[in-house]
Amino acid sequence: MPGPGRQLTATPIRSVTLTERHKKFVETLVSSGRFEGESEALRAGLELLKQSEKERELKLQMLSQAIESGVKDLDAWLEWSQSKFGQDAAARAPKKTRRLSATRSW
Repeated sequence: MPGPGRQLTATPIRSVTLTERHKKFVETLVSSGRFEGESEALRAGLELLKQSEKERELKLQMLSQAIESGVKDLDAWLEWSQSKFGQDAAARAPKKTRRLSATRSW
């Protein structure tokens, strides 16, 4: 039976192969009363996985934005250093820094 406020809809039956360890874990959850059946326990696990994937995607987006911001700051610094110290300022920047600034793809 679904939890309060939830209805089950007819879905095709799927076969899932579990390791012995996972099977025992699901059985323990059901026998303890935590879940009413194996399907309910597996659905709860899939919901947690779905949430985890959303969080992972958000973290990757935030990391990408932070990298982009850092590269923009680097570009601004290189422009500033060129205006302050002359055109050869960028040439004096470490090779790795020049390569990062020149090869970004976003």
